[in-house]
Amino acid sequence: MDINFRFDDVFFEDLPAEDKSINELIILVMKYARGDKIKNNKYSRYEIEKMARKLVIEGFIRGTPLDNDKCVWSTLTRRGELWLEITERQNKY
Repeated sequence: MDINFRFDDVFFEDLPAEDKSINELIILVMKYARGDKIKNNKYSRYEIEKMARKLVIEGFIRGTPLDNDKCVWSTLTRRGELWLEITERQNKY
């Protein structure tokens, strides 16, 4: 039995790539750490963990970095709360 597939047209051109923003990812992770219910279809778990690790290191989220791309994190620090509050007040995101 011989199965032959032939595609004349590229059929993925009609699916536009999702626009990803580093600022949007920061806000998403910080809101999640604050306890907000977040719907995420755009960013992978790896991207979220990598950003959370960076925010832990910078002092915006409480947690512990485990290695180069993973960490354990829980809530916002006071610095993170203030930054998120100011950002939301300015209606940037």
